[in-house]
This record gives sequence, structure tokens and C-alpha cells, in this order.
Amino acid sequence: MTDGFKVGTGLKQGEGPAHKLFNIPLEYVIRKLSVQTTSAVFHNSVQLIGYADDINIKGITKRVISDVYAELKERAKEVGLIINVDKTKAMVQNKRLGKGGTLTVQDHETEVVRRLKYLGTVISDGNDETEEIRTWILAANKA
Repeated sequence: MTDGFKVGTGLKQGEGPAHKLFNIPLEYVIRKLSVQTTSAVFHNSVQLIGYADDINIKGITKRVISDVYAELKERAKEVGLIINVDKTKAMVQNKRLGKGGTLTVQDHETEVVRRLKYLGTVISDGNDETEEIRTWILAANKA
């Protein structure tokens, strides 16, 4: 890698070089993680799903998710990327509904939610798609 440089005034999302200055180091970070990125989650205990600056860590246990999150945070810091812990949420998806709570990663407690909107889609901890279907029907009726 080349020598680092500092961006003094910041970049807005959508500006020409902004996506390159973010995506290149993020791809480097993900490749350095001890996560298999070429198979489905049922072949491994964890999987990363990412789009732009949204990264979803999908794992079989809270412990695995916590470990990958901690590693991601450390690797990102090495290249100057910082995870916004205030926007970070966790969800436990299974047939038995969770009770919320927190997921502790290093020194930060992440809120465990029962539903969240990810890339415009509502996801629930019980894999219930009813709310998402209603949202799409309402949007179609408004059109």
C-alpha cells in the first residue's frame, strides 16, 4: 500500500472520489478478516453481507458475531475506518423469539432489536414477512 494521506475537509456521499476512498480500504479490511467469504452461512458459523457502508454479520451464535465484529472493528481501525457504534444494531433470528437486550463486544454494548430496516426492507427476528408485505401493498396503493 502507499503512504497514507489525510482528508481535511471531508467528503460527501456521492462525490466522485468518496466511494473509492471508502470501498478500497473496506474491501482490504474484509479480505483480512478470518471469515470465509465464498460460502453460505450453513457451511460456516458466520457470513458477511455488505452493501456500500452497510455490513451485516450473520452468525449462528452471538459469540461468533461478537468475535467477528471485534475483529472487523480492529482491522478497520488499522486503515483509518471507524465503525459508528451508535448506529450499530444486532438481531437474533430464530424460531423462538428473542427478548431484545444487548450484545457486548469488547467495551461496547450493542442494542439487540426485534425488527430493523436494512437496505429498505423490514427484517424481523422471527422471520415474519407480514409487515414487509403490508408496506409494499400500501406503497403500491399510493402509486
